[in-house]
Amino acid sequence: MTDRPQPQRVKDIRVLIRDLNPILRGWGNYFRTGNATIKFIHIDRYVRRRLVRFLIRRHGRNLHAGRVKQ
Repeated sequence: MTDRPQPQRVKDIRVLIRDLNPILRGWGNYFRTGNATIKFIHIDRYVRRRLVRFLIRRHGRNLHAGRVKQ
């Protein structure tokens, strides 16, 4: 979902996350029996990397531009 062809590309990260959540929840419910903790950690890391890559493609390398450091 984060690497679609140009015409179907999602404009907003919130829309992408909204669309991804039911899929990830479904996977979690299906695979929650047994000991899948390590696999869930791997999936979390993968999703996080894909979302960061999505944001970088959308906004450029400097994701914190314009933010004031406190």
